[in-house]
Amino acid sequence: MPDSPESPVSIEDARSYVTLVKDTFGENTLGYKRFLAILRDYRTGLNDTEVVIRHVAELFSDHEELYKGFYMFLPDDMRYQMDNIRNELRGDSE
Repeated sequence: MPDSPESPVSIEDARSYVTLVKDTFGENTLGYKRFLAILRDYRTGLNDTEVVIRHVAELFSDHEELYKGFYMFLPDDMRYQMDNIRNELRGDSE
């Protein structure tokens, strides 16, 4: 994974991240399958970025390492949006 949010990400970073998600949830679990479905729905145009961010924030709400890892793949404006959604889900005020 990249060292910081400013570091460029590579295909290997993406593969490593998906492996981390699989290892965390287990390959045949609902969480892992849900994550793959979120990515698939984005890739096929079924969901836009905001929907993807909301779903990922919900799915990873109890998995800080996965949340931070996904965060690294987002552009700055989307990171801010993800933080806002996460705060909303937690009931935190801004």
